[in-house]
Amino acid sequence: MRLLYLTPRFPHPGLKGDQLVSFHRLRALGRRHEISLVSFYEHEDELVELDRVHECCESVSLVRLPRWRAGGKTVLRGLFSGAPLQVLYYASTAFERRVSEVARDRRFDLVHAFMLRMTPYIELVSAPSVLDAMDSMQLRMQRNAQIERSLKRLVFREELRRVRSYERQIADSVDALLVVSEHDASFFPNAPVAVVPNGVDPAVFAPNARPGRAGTIVFSGTMSYAPNVHAARWFVEKCLPRVREAVPDASFVIAGAAPSREVRRLGRRPGVSVTGFVESMADTLNGAAVAVAPMLSGAGIQNKILEAMACGLPVVTTTTGLGGITAVPGRDVLVADDPIDFADAVAAVLGDPVRAAEIGRCGRSLVLERYSWEGAGDAVERIYRQVLESQSRAR
Repeated sequence: MRLLYLTPRFPHPGLKGDQLVSFHRLRALGRRHEISLVSFYEHEDELVELDRVHECCESVSLVRLPRWRAGGKTVLRGLFSGAPLQVLYYASTAFERRVSEVARDRRFDLVHAFMLRMTPYIELVSAPSVLDAMDSMQLRMQRNAQIERSLKRLVFREELRRVRSYERQIADSVDALLVVSEHDASFFPNAPVAVVPNGVDPAVFAPNARPGRAGTIVFSGTMSYAPNVHAARWFVEKCLPRVREAVPDASFVIAGAAPSREVRRLGRRPGVSVTGFVESMADTLNGAAVAVAPMLSGAGIQNKILEAMACGLPVVTTTTGLGGITAVPGRDVLVADDPIDFADAVAAVLGDPVRAAEIGRCGRSLVLERYSWEGAGDAVERIYRQVLESQSRAR
C-alpha cells in the first residue's frame, strides 16, 4: 500500500508518547508498505532520529512550527473559533501546502493521521483515512482539570468544553479511529473505533544479569508532561516519607527528559534525585528495585509501565495509571490509589525480594504475550485492509 502519514511531532522513540507510537508504526509497517511522512517539528534536536525514520519511509517532508509563534496565534484564533486549542496550535498554512503538494504528486491508498490535532489535514487528501487518536482527549482533559490549580484549571476546562464537541464530530470525518483501550473507546460512541494497545520492544527493555540497587525506586517519563509532574510531586510529598520510615535507605530516582522547574525542585528533597535525559532508560530501570507510576491524570496506556514490566521490575501504580493495561493486580502489578496504601505497597516490595521477583516475572510474561510493537503493527495493517475492503464494496 501507499500510505501518507501525518504527525504533529517528529517520530522519535525516546521522546513523548505520541512520537514513540508514530515511530514504531513507521518501523513496523514501513518494511511492507510505501510510506510518505509529513511531520511538524519544533527544534532541530528532535531530528536526531531522522536517518532511522528515512529508513522506514519512501519520503520525509518536514515543516517547522516555532512554539512562540504557534502559541501567539492560538490565543488569537481561540477568540474566534470553537475548535480545541491544540488543533488551533497546529493550524499551519505551510503544513497545508506541504500535504497538498505531496498528495498532488502521487495517489495514496490511505492517509494515517496522528492525534486529534491532525484531523483538519485529513480533508486535504483524497483517500480513505485512519486517525490514530491513541486516547480520548475528553478523558485526558477531565482528569487534568480535576488536579490542576487556578489558571491552568480554567484552561483545561475550556479545552474540555471544546474537545467534547470536537470528538463527537470525528465519526463523520474518518474511516477508522484507533485508541489504546476500551475505556478510551467508550468516549467515541458513534465512531468506527478499533482498540490497538501500545507496545514495547522486549529486546531493548529486558532484564539484565545484575540485580537492581536495593531500595531504589524509579519513576520514568518525559518530566515536563503535566501528569508526570503531578505524579512525581504526589509520590515525593505523600508517599516517600512513609516508605523511608519502613526502608530507611530507600531512594527515589525521577528519570526522564526535560524535567520542569517543579520536578527539579523535588531533587532537593532527602532521598530524591532527578536525572534529566538518560541515554538508556532500560539501563536506568534495571538499576532499580521497583518502578512506580503514581498517575493521578492522563489517559490511554502508560508506556512507562510496559517498559518497566518488560525489564522484569515490579511496578506499583494507581487505577488511573493502570488504565487499559490488562494486568492482574496483585499478580502482574500492584495497584493502590490512597497514598498510605501506595507507600505501603512500595515498602512491601522493597522488603520482599522474592515476591518482587515473582511480580516482575509475571509482568514481563504479560508484555511478551500482549504488548509488542510488531503485534500492534499487524493489528493496524488489518484495519487498513478492512477500511479498503469496505470502500471497495461501497463502490
